[in-house]
Amino acid sequence: WMTDGTNSDNDGLPDAWEIDSMGTNNLAALTANGDYDSDKVTDREEYLAGTSPTDSNDFLNVFSIYGSGTNIVVWWESKDTRLYKVQKKDTLFDTNWVDSGMGLIESDSPSNTVRLLPMGTQGFYRIRAVLPLTQ
Repeated sequence: WMTDGTNSDNDGLPDAWEIDSMGTNNLAALTANGDYDSDKVTDREEYLAGTSPTDSNDFLNVFSIYGSGTNIVVWWESKDTRLYKVQKKDTLFDTNWVDSGMGLIESDSPSNTVRLLPMGTQGFYRIRAVLPLTQ
Protein backbone atom coordinates (compact mmCIF):
# COMPACT_ATOMS: atom_id res chain seq x y z
CA TRP A 1 0.00 0.00 0.00
CA MET A 2 1.16 3.49 -0.79
CA THR A 3 0.58 6.27 1.72
CA ASP A 4 -0.79 9.68 0.78
CA GLY A 5 2.30 11.46 2.13
CA THR A 6 2.69 14.00 4.90
CA ASN A 7 -0.57 15.44 6.24
CA SER A 8 0.70 17.90 8.86
CA ASP A 9 -2.69 19.58 9.39
CA ASN A 10 -4.46 16.21 9.80
CA ASP A 11 -7.26 17.14 7.40
CA GLY A 12 -7.18 13.95 5.32
CA LEU A 13 -5.32 15.53 2.37
CA PRO A 14 -1.61 15.27 1.54
CA ASP A 15 0.24 18.54 2.12
CA ALA A 16 2.04 18.32 -1.24
CA TRP A 17 -1.28 18.06 -3.12
CA GLU A 18 -2.77 20.97 -1.15
CA ILE A 19 0.25 23.18 -1.89
CA ASP A 20 0.30 22.15 -5.56
CA SER A 21 -3.45 22.75 -5.92
CA MET A 22 -3.48 26.15 -4.22
CA GLY A 23 -0.10 27.44 -5.40
CA THR A 24 0.66 28.49 -1.84
CA ASN A 25 1.61 27.01 1.50
CA ASN A 26 -1.86 27.74 2.97
CA LEU A 27 -2.86 24.29 4.21
CA ALA A 28 -6.07 25.62 5.79
CA ALA A 29 -7.73 26.41 2.42
CA LEU A 30 -8.56 22.78 1.57
CA THR A 31 -10.08 20.14 3.86
CA ALA A 32 -11.27 16.59 3.23
CA ASN A 33 -14.95 17.47 3.70
CA GLY A 34 -14.70 20.97 2.24
CA ASP A 35 -15.68 21.97 -1.30
CA TYR A 36 -13.38 24.88 -2.19
CA ASP A 37 -14.74 25.36 -5.74
CA SER A 38 -18.41 24.72 -4.77
CA ASP A 39 -18.90 22.01 -7.42
CA LYS A 40 -20.58 19.57 -4.97
CA VAL A 41 -17.44 17.37 -4.97
CA THR A 42 -15.44 17.35 -1.73
CA ASP A 43 -11.77 18.30 -1.77
CA ARG A 44 -10.93 14.68 -0.78
CA GLU A 45 -12.97 13.35 -3.73
CA GLU A 46 -11.13 15.82 -6.01
CA TYR A 47 -7.81 14.48 -4.70
CA LEU A 48 -8.85 10.87 -5.29
CA ALA A 49 -10.18 11.61 -8.80
CA GLY A 50 -7.15 13.71 -9.80
CA THR A 51 -9.32 16.76 -10.48
CA SER A 52 -8.74 20.36 -9.43
CA PRO A 53 -10.30 21.56 -6.17
CA THR A 54 -10.14 25.14 -7.52
CA ASP A 55 -11.92 24.56 -10.88
CA SER A 56 -15.64 23.77 -10.69
CA ASN A 57 -15.55 22.55 -14.32
CA ASP A 58 -12.96 19.84 -13.57
CA PHE A 59 -14.65 16.70 -12.21
CA LEU A 60 -14.99 12.99 -12.97
CA ASN A 61 -17.49 13.12 -15.83
CA VAL A 62 -19.31 10.23 -17.50
CA PHE A 63 -19.79 11.42 -21.08
CA SER A 64 -22.11 8.68 -22.22
CA ILE A 65 -23.66 5.27 -21.53
CA TYR A 66 -25.50 3.65 -24.43
CA GLY A 67 -26.34 0.31 -26.01
CA SER A 68 -24.43 -0.81 -29.09
CA GLY A 69 -25.12 -4.25 -30.56
CA THR A 70 -24.61 -6.74 -27.75
CA ASN A 71 -22.74 -4.29 -25.50
CA ILE A 72 -23.28 -1.34 -23.23
CA VAL A 73 -20.69 1.35 -23.97
CA VAL A 74 -19.44 3.41 -21.01
CA TRP A 75 -17.35 6.48 -21.87
CA TRP A 76 -15.86 8.77 -19.23
CA GLU A 77 -13.33 11.54 -18.76
CA SER A 78 -10.17 10.09 -17.27
CA LYS A 79 -6.73 11.09 -16.04
CA ASP A 80 -3.59 9.11 -16.84
CA THR A 81 -2.56 9.47 -13.18
CA ARG A 82 -5.54 7.40 -11.96
CA LEU A 83 -6.98 3.93 -12.31
CA TYR A 84 -10.73 3.33 -12.48
CA LYS A 85 -13.33 0.80 -11.43
CA VAL A 86 -16.74 0.34 -13.00
CA GLN A 87 -19.04 -0.48 -10.09
CA LYS A 88 -22.60 -1.78 -10.18
CA LYS A 89 -25.80 -2.11 -8.17
CA ASP A 90 -28.68 -4.32 -9.26
CA THR A 91 -31.20 -1.91 -7.71
CA LEU A 92 -31.02 1.52 -6.16
CA PHE A 93 -32.10 -0.09 -2.88
CA ASP A 94 -28.85 -2.08 -2.67
CA THR A 95 -26.60 -0.46 -0.06
CA ASN A 96 -23.24 -1.45 -1.54
CA TRP A 97 -21.65 -0.90 -4.91
CA VAL A 98 -19.81 -3.98 -6.22
CA ASP A 99 -17.12 -4.40 -8.85
CA SER A 100 -18.61 -5.01 -12.29
CA GLY A 101 -16.01 -7.71 -12.95
CA MET A 102 -13.76 -5.47 -15.02
CA GLY A 103 -11.19 -4.97 -12.25
CA LEU A 104 -8.84 -1.97 -12.27
CA ILE A 105 -8.90 -0.04 -15.54
CA GLU A 106 -6.08 2.13 -16.88
CA SER A 107 -6.94 5.29 -18.78
CA ASP A 108 -7.13 4.78 -22.56
CA SER A 109 -5.63 8.23 -23.06
CA PRO A 110 -4.84 11.28 -20.92
CA SER A 111 -8.42 12.50 -21.43
CA ASN A 112 -10.95 9.66 -21.79
CA THR A 113 -11.66 5.96 -21.42
CA VAL A 114 -14.23 3.69 -23.09
CA ARG A 115 -15.26 0.22 -21.90
CA LEU A 116 -17.82 -2.28 -23.14
CA LEU A 117 -20.10 -4.19 -20.77
CA PRO A 118 -21.99 -7.20 -22.09
CA MET A 119 -25.67 -6.46 -22.76
CA GLY A 120 -27.89 -8.13 -20.18
CA THR A 121 -25.90 -6.71 -17.28
CA GLN A 122 -28.82 -4.48 -16.36
CA GLY A 123 -28.32 -2.34 -13.31
CA PHE A 124 -26.96 0.97 -12.10
CA TYR A 125 -23.34 1.86 -12.75
CA ARG A 126 -20.78 4.34 -11.53
CA ILE A 127 -17.13 5.05 -12.24
CA ARG A 128 -14.79 5.25 -9.26
CA ALA A 129 -11.32 6.78 -9.54
CA VAL A 130 -8.55 5.01 -7.64
CA LEU A 131 -5.04 6.16 -6.81
CA PRO A 132 -2.45 3.72 -8.22
CA LEU A 133 -0.99 1.34 -5.64
CA THR A 134 -3.75 1.99 -3.09
CA GLN A 135 -6.36 -0.56 -4.20
